[in-house]
Amino acid sequence: MIAAPFRTPFPEPHLAQVAWSVRDLARACRFYVEVIGFVRAGGRLLWGPGLSVLQELGDDAEATVWWALGGQPFVQLEFFHHTRPVGRVRSAASGPQDLGWSRVAIGVPDLEVVLRRAKDAGHLPLGPVQTDAGVSRVALRDPDGVVVELIGDGGQREALGGAVDGQGESGQVGVARPAVRSVALSVADLARASHFWIETCGLVERAADALHSPDHEALWGLPGARCERRVARGVDVALELVQYVDPPGRARARDARLSDQGLLNVALAFRDRARFDALHERLLAAGYRATVACPAGPFASTYLRDGEGNSCEIFACPEDHDALLGFVAEGGFSPGTRLDP
Repeated sequence: MIAAPFRTPFPEPHLAQVAWSVRDLARACRFYVEVIGFVRAGGRLLWGPGLSVLQELGDDAEATVWWALGGQPFVQLEFFHHTRPVGRVRSAASGPQDLGWSRVAIGVPDLEVVLRRAKDAGHLPLGPVQTDAGVSRVALRDPDGVVVELIGDGGQREALGGAVDGQGESGQVGVARPAVRSVALSVADLARASHFWIETCGLVERAADALHSPDHEALWGLPGARCERRVARGVDVALELVQYVDPPGRARARDARLSDQGLLNVALAFRDRARFDALHERLLAAGYRATVACPAGPFASTYLRDGEGNSCEIFACPEDHDALLGFVAEGGFSPGTRLDP
């Protein structure tokens, strides 16, 4: 479990979103809903210069975006299906050591049940199940080739009646849902990456072995791998920066775009605009470039790249915007809902 937040001199950002670029939107969403247990949270069509400039996709862009929610408040999965430009297909030879966003860890209420559903859907483990201190974990690839680590830690219980602190207004707690535990970023220079994410963005560092030991590399097919890592927390979700020495990570293609298949980025977020502005100004003062300006108002969003070219979104989302931005589950749908005739 990720430790509870504590006070820092700079307002601690919330790692509120993990985003994918997918080849088949329905298939990707179905995997995370029917197999893993997230719930649908709606979506929208996007097109035009707003999207193309935000994601640096050229003169024009078109995409469908869809969201899914687990048991954590203010944490979502985001899936983009780009039809202009169409991104390159992920190489079958790609591995979690390759540079860029590489894998995601998800806590689930019942690992055996999820593994059985994954097997029925054609997703087999990449290695054996490992059990440490009574907690079992295993890794597999999702429909877009992203490594997903599944941790049988009970997930997180959904609060009934709305929640900020894991408990509903009435004090009741609902069914257990999956919970995003961490996201891994494979980097070429650990110090340079840390300067952006920890020293500048203000994510709170934890012990390097807080998430994984060298033995865990076998989970995603890299037994015996040698790497250095730093771990930081974005409130309820951790960021794992990993620099692989053996095997070394391969660099992205020079013409890589955010529409290319795989993990797209993560988002650091705040509920109030003032804290967003403080982080935004801090990043600009440090020499990082935002893709779009942020006009006045309660909501704001822009993309930046860290010192290694990895994408990051930062946004402000007041609670009255939740339904518009995919932080409220769709009514009438539950995990596994089928639209049969």
